[in-house]
Amino acid sequence: MPLNSTRGAGSAKGFGLTGFNAYPYTLNYVVIAGGGSGGGFNGGGGGAGGYRSAFNNESSGGGAASQTPIEITSKGSVITVTVGDGGAAVSGNNNGNQGSTSSISSPAFSTVTTTGGGFGARRNVTGGNGGSGGGTGGEFNSPGSQSSGTANEGYAGGLPNVGSTYGAGGGGGAGAVGGNGNSTKSGNGGAGVASTITGSSVTRAGGGGGSYIHFYGGTTTGAGGKGVVLLRLPTSSYTGTTTGSPTVTTSGSATILQFNGSGSYTT
Repeated sequence: MPLNSTRGAGSAKGFGLTGFNAYPYTLNYVVIAGGGSGGGFNGGGGGAGGYRSAFNNESSGGGAASQTPIEITSKGSVITVTVGDGGAAVSGNNNGNQGSTSSISSPAFSTVTTTGGGFGARRNVTGGNGGSGGGTGGEFNSPGSQSSGTANEGYAGGLPNVGSTYGAGGGGGAGAVGGNGNSTKSGNGGAGVASTITGSSVTRAGGGGGSYIHFYGGTTTGAGGKGVVLLRLPTSSYTGTTTGSPTVTTSGSATILQFNGSGSYTT
């Protein structure tokens, strides 16, 4: 193999060199937005951040099929990674806060964006729409309706019990609708979705459970979970040029970058 080859994926025999950053190659990803925070005083649980996956035919959120992986055709393209924060916690009789979007973008391909999780609502209020919907707040004869998740990203939030008890709805998850409140407790958060993009199965983007509090006060709700972005590519094509200090691991012949904060990777 000539040493100036742009296609060689292995070591050059007899020279002990590593790969030649072979192009084109497939870039797989999981992109998860920040989750919403829960609502105060009989509040609903926060919705999970939107979840999109393009790896090994694994599902995206909301029951959607796997997304299309990205083909990287040349060296030097900067992939900008934005990791969304979770919604901040609140206190008292207030709605929670929506999570922030996550994305990967580059001039070399169409941007992949996920929607922040919907806020969990305070009593008598419908949960926020989002990647997954926030749970609706509980109250006697609550008029709140059901929030919505985003297509290909997540499910709706749960509803409160209506009657003599105040169980609120759980936040929607990437893998299931948030649980409804009943006569004894508030709804559980909806399940997340499992991915093996790192080499082992990890479930992410579950919704938050609803609260069950029968008095006013300064109770503080749970904050939404921070988003995450994972990129997977052939080790033979990995350049090592990053910003934002992603965690870099390998699995077989692949290199995986896990971004817990915003940054970039240059192909």
